[in-house]
Amino acid sequence: MQRLFLVLVVLVALVAGAVFVLPAVIPVSAYRERVELAVGEALHRPVSLAGDVRLSLFPRVEVRAED
Repeated sequence: MQRLFLVLVVLVALVAGAVFVLPAVIPVSAYRERVELAVGEALHRPVSLAGDVRLSLFPRVEVRAED
């Protein structure tokens, strides 16, 4: 029983760590182009993100862009 609890605690810690570390590790260019393309297709007009772009995984997955 203690071994199962320990394994669950380690898994939760790894997932929580990944949620906070991955956005800092993934380069902005990896999702900037995808966001520009998806928004451009939805709006039927060219879109470019000139400002700062940030990725967030917690509390929900989102991309925030300025300008």
